[in-house]
Amino acid sequence: MKTRVFLLCALACGFIAGCGGGGTYDPSAVGSASPDFVVSTSPASVSVLQGVNAVYTVTVRSRNGFASDVSLAIDSSTLPSGTTAAFSPTDVTPTAAGVTSTLTITTTGGQSPTPAGSTPLSITGTSGAISHPAPATLIVLPPGGLGGTIQ
Repeated sequence: MKTRVFLLCALACGFIAGCGGGGTYDPSAVGSASPDFVVSTSPASVSVLQGVNAVYTVTVRSRNGFASDVSLAIDSSTLPSGTTAAFSPTDVTPTAAGVTSTLTITTTGGQSPTPAGSTPLSITGTSGAISHPAPATLIVLPPGGLGGTIQ
């Protein structure tokens, strides 16, 4: 009975490997986990003036020997109007140490500027049936920086 109570408490407190304790599941912490990958962005949030490019580093790490190509994409419906996005490279083969791709988001200024404001971006890495998100935020500031109005 004491073993069951300890196990229940350990699971609830996040002390068991693979539970992460903070709501994060790490497949590499489980002995029988399948090969998988993890996608992350750095920085998580970029602030730029209208007409300036935002640049993110997207890192893809292999878990448990995963060695297939991962295609990176951004859902264009999450981009503010007047922006374009491009990955370089678009496809990567992850390693345990991680491989990177550069995501550049081009904003516009002048007569038809990208609207000022904060926008969550939907970035994903996909390989076959496996797809993982990498959250990021784009903050576009008006020409005066923080002195302008963000709508």
